[in-house]
Amino acid sequence: MSGEDFDGNRAGGSGECSPVPGLDAGTHRALSSAVRRRVLDLVLDDPREWSRGELATALVEWERNATVESATPANRDHLLILLHHDHLPHLDDAGLLSYDPEDGIVTPEPMDDAVKRAVRRATGDEGDD
Repeated sequence: MSGEDFDGNRAGGSGECSPVPGLDAGTHRALSSAVRRRVLDLVLDDPREWSRGELATALVEWERNATVESATPANRDHLLILLHHDHLPHLDDAGLLSYDPEDGIVTPEPMDDAVKRAVRRATGDEGDD
């Protein structure tokens, strides 16, 4: 799989989100992570409130399907920490979703069409490897 692992380490390939004209620097930073793009893709597919745990489970399953490696509870636990301390706050700061760290709830926010296209293009590319 191209992109990065849950820690943001490059896993080979391009998997990066190319700069999108008209988007501010904060949005570009938020979209720079494959994990954050995957979170946004999940929220776009199912625009409801998500718990941090639901997102972690969905992301670990996505990674398992993409790499044909077995997902473990340790993968999910590690991802829960990364979502809480890194990925979800980045997305919240960029205004792409709302994250309440107290209760672990993620709520969709209206998203610019250019952001949606960038997320869809990037996550489609990541799943093709």
